Parts: sequence; C-alpha cells; structure tokens
Amino acid sequence: MAHSTISPGSATTTGAGNTKPSIAVNNPADISVIVIYFVVVLAVGIW
Repeated sequence: MAHSTISPGSATTTGAGNTKPSIAVNNPADISVIVIYFVVVLAVGIW
C-alpha cells in the first residue's frame, strides 16, 4: 500500500497533467488483470 502511495506522489510532482493519464491507464490495467484472473479461474473450473 505504501509503495502505491509513493508512486502517484512522484507522478504528481512531475505534473498534474501527467497524473491524470497515469490514473486512466492504471485503472483499466487493474480491471483487465482482475478480468483475466476471473476468466482463468473459470477456465480451470470448467476444465
């Protein structure tokens, strides 16, 4: 948790404009990881 807090902090120091795209990229990445994990679990369960 602390590492996640530090990364956005450093991104904020670089610029507010850069922070918004970073957040926009991170959220779909997190969602895609959850979706892929869910699909893998379903595939293993069916198999």
